[in-house]
Amino acid sequence: MYSGGGADDGPDYCMRPGKAEVMDVNSSKILYFATANATDISDVPAYGYTQAQTGLMGVCKIRLGGKQGWAFIAMEPAMTFGSAGECGCRDAPIEKLSKKDERLRRINAD
Repeated sequence: MYSGGGADDGPDYCMRPGKAEVMDVNSSKILYFATANATDISDVPAYGYTQAQTGLMGVCKIRLGGKQGWAFIAMEPAMTFGSAGECGCRDAPIEKLSKKDERLRRINAD
């Protein structure tokens, strides 16, 4: 659940995880995953969006291993995309951006 704060600060979103991908990057295991807001919840008025309201996408990059078992490297929990509550990013693949630096990746929501 991501809360925009209600009617004055924006809509609430029910976030669902996408498919996670584990990749070997410079001898570390890195987990990449994205979330997209659900658009199929019709029985809760808070999840009904207008044409002017965007969809929401979140992305995480997590290093696996270490003392606690994992560590966040990067996270953006709330990027706005699309319209009418639909981000169009539910099945967006992770793409490599640079041959030089394996850490540079993005979620392709085009």
